[in-house]
Amino acid sequence: MAINLVNRGRILNVPVAVGKVSGNPTVLGPYPGVCVTDRGTGAGPATNADVEFDREFVIYDLSVQAVDFGGASAVAVGDVLYYDGTNILNKNNAGEEYGVALEVIAAGIATINVMLMSSG
Repeated sequence: MAINLVNRGRILNVPVAVGKVSGNPTVLGPYPGVCVTDRGTGAGPATNADVEFDREFVIYDLSVQAVDFGGASAVAVGDVLYYDGTNILNKNNAGEEYGVALEVIAAGIATINVMLMSSG
């Protein structure tokens, strides 16, 4: 198993909007889910809730650069990230869709949690 694996499953502790409670719908990037805990409860950060998705996902710590096709561009939670053949993901949609950012990068390169995309 890769040493940078963070989590795997259908229920993941991920960032959600302020005010989300158990039973509320939520979306992370292109993926819909339902909160199974209130935001800020459980073992995760105060910005997170346990969310159930309709399929299993995996989360890895991966290198991401805060750029898109136009140059420097901050990475926000929920941004779709792309793979362009290097070992650093980014927001430049000229590459292949790869994952969804679960953390913020204001500028530069950082290692953040990325939920891998799923074809279903």
